[in-house]
Amino acid sequence: MKLFKRAVFLIAISLMMGACSQKPAESPADVVRKIYGAPNPFRNEKLDSSLFSKDLYQLINQSKETEQKSRETIRMSKAPTDKPLLIEGEVFASLYEGYTGFKILATEVLKDTALLSVEFTNQSYQQVWTDKVRLIAVAGSWKLDNVIYNKASSQPDLQQLLRAFVADGQLEHLNSTIN
Repeated sequence: MKLFKRAVFLIAISLMMGACSQKPAESPADVVRKIYGAPNPFRNEKLDSSLFSKDLYQLINQSKETEQKSRETIRMSKAPTDKPLLIEGEVFASLYEGYTGFKILATEVLKDTALLSVEFTNQSYQQVWTDKVRLIAVAGSWKLDNVIYNKASSQPDLQQLLRAFVADGQLEHLNSTIN
């Protein structure tokens, strides 16, 4: 009986350890396909928060709040017809005009980070380019954490672009309270 209890105990321990080191159910490529399946993910009102890292999802929400605050600030200003701060163009890829198609060229996984080379196309502008999409493993799931732009952009990656946008919004708000 003592041997049986010990065997059950060892099996339970090995099952728990296996569960802790379990790989994410969806592959990084699956997550990228879900996000990029519809053009302009930033404008997707049904954005699935479970597909994004906590930091990136927070930046996305802060950017949307910044747009809203800017509209309100401009509306209440002495120049209500001025253009508010807006995220314009495609920010999940480096071509402002966006993409009409994409394919995953390569996936590199190193521990809890995956870096995917994603080839984007824009047929209207006859453009083909490759950006790097970084995902991180969090609690058994892959999450999009950043997009490293390959084409010339005001910022080198998605997170820095969103941070700069939020900072511009804070500056606009501060200036509106001073004036």
